[in-house]
Amino acid sequence: MSENVIDVLQRLIIEREWGLEFSKEAIKDLRYYEKTGLVETILAAILEGHSNPLPKEDGGTGTLLEKDRDTGDGRPALYWKLRSIGIRIVYGLEPPITEGNRVIKKKNVLVLVIGNRRNKEVYHTAVKRLTKYRKRLSGPRHFKP
Repeated sequence: MSENVIDVLQRLIIEREWGLEFSKEAIKDLRYYEKTGLVETILAAILEGHSNPLPKEDGGTGTLLEKDRDTGDGRPALYWKLRSIGIRIVYGLEPPITEGNRVIKKKNVLVLVIGNRRNKEVYHTAVKRLTKYRKRLSGPRHFKP
């Protein structure tokens, strides 16, 4: 998969309230699913969920990744479910970067993991990747409407 697919996706959402970014690892995950022919379904789900990435209890589309004794602490990440194909898309929310009253970077959805829910594989991977990206993310409660 070329980087162009990501660029096209980001251009599609440029006018939206939330930005969109993929971790390097999530891009590798997408490349794997390109071989299976599922990448279009995954990208469509990301576009749909991206419209309101807050948790469902706040009127959004995401499900909070909670602390689990099998997988570890997945907070502050969220995920979208693609039930029909058994895929989960784990993401985090980045706060906007401002300088005075000027917004340098708008609030952002950072896709961390795209993987299979089999044996909680995607959640184990998410907890590992969160160690790298956790400092960039804020809990969804910071974004309440």
